[in-house]
Amino acid sequence: MVLNNKTTKYAVVFDTNGNIRPVKPKGDKFKLEELQSLVGGLIGLYPKKFNNRLVICNEEGLIRRLKKNEIFKKYSLKSLVGDIVLCPPNLFD
Repeated sequence: MVLNNKTTKYAVVFDTNGNIRPVKPKGDKFKLEELQSLVGGLIGLYPKKFNNRLVICNEEGLIRRLKKNEIFKKYSLKSLVGDIVLCPPNLFD
């Protein structure tokens, strides 16, 4: 499900508890507030896409000493902290 690039009507959340779940925007695209609630704070965009999807994380994750996201690291080999959202560019407003 996560690797299927043909399905672009949802994003995928990797949380620090090891869960992976699909999420859909309330409207046609995610609003800032929706993404902030998914990562638990201000959003930051990782400088490189992964699997043609935007990598959205908590901008203050390191400052706030958020937990390492081990499930995302296993999936992407990227070491980030906090909950991570992989979002197709067409769903980002």
